[in-house]
Amino acid sequence: MSRRIQSRTFLSTSPNLGVPLSRFALFGTIGVSFFLILWGQLAPESQSRARSALLTFLAPVINLIAQPTEVIKQTATGVRSYADLQAEVAELRRQNDQLIQWEGAYRTVEAENERLRAATGFLEPFSFKYHTTRIVTDPGSAYARSLLIEGGLAQGFAIGDAVVGPSGLIGRLVEVGASYSRVMLITDINARVPVFIEQVRRTAMVAGRNSNLLDMRYINQTIQRSLKRGDRVVTSGQGGLFPAGLPVGIVATVSSKGVSVLPYLELDALMEVQVVSSSRPAPSATLD
Repeated sequence: MSRRIQSRTFLSTSPNLGVPLSRFALFGTIGVSFFLILWGQLAPESQSRARSALLTFLAPVINLIAQPTEVIKQTATGVRSYADLQAEVAELRRQNDQLIQWEGAYRTVEAENERLRAATGFLEPFSFKYHTTRIVTDPGSAYARSLLIEGGLAQGFAIGDAVVGPSGLIGRLVEVGASYSRVMLITDINARVPVFIEQVRRTAMVAGRNSNLLDMRYINQTIQRSLKRGDRVVTSGQGGLFPAGLPVGIVATVSSKGVSVLPYLELDALMEVQVVSSSRPAPSATLD
């Protein structure tokens, strides 16, 4: 009987043990923290060695714990990558289908174009070949602007061939010899270039004036008033002298006195040019 009473008394008083234990844990944590701070102040090297040893001991455990998390991350990345690949494949298939449709339309237009050319007796334009060569010297003067370049009859050069640079049209050959040729720049006072104004879709002529600008000629007043600064000017290809579409310059000024064009011509850092030879009959050489 007494044993039952004692067991009941112990069980009834056991819940009260939680309060002293929680207080002990709190004061113990505070004490350990105070000890660590004091230890770090009095013996920092010793604390550093102890921390390193602890990290060395715990590193494998942390790595082992982190492995499942890393596997989950890799799996999630793989799932996203697979989804991205599926989306990319779907987009490529869509583009491929569109290209197939465009190819069919292109072949249809090409066949129709061939039939129309045959029916109307359309003459094919001149074919052009490009030859890269080096600038030898700049023998220009106050009254003539020209370049001397390597290459001549052996390379198939002919008087009138266009000469272009990275930015666009530079000029045309005016003298061709066995080894060297002379280029008249589009800024020369004697230069004339048939052009096409892209924004208004009209043809005109630009002429050099021995300055950094070109004069635009043979354009009516109505079209002239519609021009704006920055309108792009390219070769028209009329007469077969120059290939169509070579950049010439942009409209610089529009006034009652006329229209001026700022050419793309840049000779400061130019070392090589390209001579554009056409299939037309070539005049005889005049320079050796």
